[in-house]
Amino acid sequence: MARLRSMDEVLADMVRATHESGELRHLYGKPLDIDDDPDWMVNAVLKRAGAGHPTLELRNEIDRMRGDAEETINDLAARYERQVQRRESLTNRDIQAFNRYRDDVLRRYEELLRAYNRRAEGFNMTNVEAVRLPWVAVAASGAAAQRRVPAIELHDEDSARPRGSWSRLTHGW
Repeated sequence: MARLRSMDEVLADMVRATHESGELRHLYGKPLDIDDDPDWMVNAVLKRAGAGHPTLELRNEIDRMRGDAEETINDLAARYERQVQRRESLTNRDIQAFNRYRDDVLRRYEELLRAYNRRAEGFNMTNVEAVRLPWVAVAASGAAAQRRVPAIELHDEDSARPRGSWSRLTHGW
């Protein structure tokens, strides 16, 4: 009667056959990516399908909040640069309007960062350290944004009238 082989023997034969066939030759010298996560197969299938683990999806969603906040400052900085380049043709009214817009965006930026911190704190309290999100120092980030995008100074009274022909036509100067 034939003896039943143990699982170890079956696996050893399979590894030996694969090794002899050269099927894994491209992996020689490379470390194995072994994951201790019991759901590794589910995560791999979801990843291939374009989806992810709900925890990681939530992490990415919260992290995008911080990215959106940074994007508002990048947009403001680009608008500031455009305003500075054409400063001579701006009226004091234009400058005041930009500075009000700047103040609104900076307030919104800090609100977005506070909202991010609230969501990140809730997320971090329920997840392992490896996936936790960093906390953002709102006051320091707001101050850095204010330095990056300073208010535009108004023209002196002597130079308050813009020199551009469009302004002369629209304002009657």
